[in-house]
Amino acid sequence: MDVDALLADYAQVHAGKLYVTGAGINLLTPPVPGPPYVVHFALALTVTIPWQSTNQPHSLKVSLVDTDGERVQLAEPTGDTPPDDRGKILAQFNAGRSPIMQPGEDTVLPIALPFFGLALPHPGSYRLIIEMDDVETAGKTFRVLDPEALHSFARR
Repeated sequence: MDVDALLADYAQVHAGKLYVTGAGINLLTPPVPGPPYVVHFALALTVTIPWQSTNQPHSLKVSLVDTDGERVQLAEPTGDTPPDDRGKILAQFNAGRSPIMQPGEDTVLPIALPFFGLALPHPGSYRLIIEMDDVETAGKTFRVLDPEALHSFARR
């Protein structure tokens, strides 16, 4: 499976289409100084599912790590969440074949994940890791700027 990922100011899925605003960002500035450094963004994904992989269960996992490899919690784990998946966003899906699909045609699944009010421990670089069926298939790196440092830089 192929996954395309974008970071954006806003994203949503409506009527099978992915609507994205302010896409292609990689720098985030929290509105107020931290810690925590609270940021607002969306992760927009398109998952291309090959014909032979339709009508089967699949898993999607999204995790976030900082430059030291420390995982940042994106979701509250439930009691039955395996230790390796704690803090990740977990989803299961099964993409069927539409009656209008032609044999061999891929299915495109749009996904929008909002991260509004995500509290991060420090400024610096982070990486979102996207796994499909337990295989890393995409990732997006972004950097959180310190608003106080930006303010002092602007005064120079």
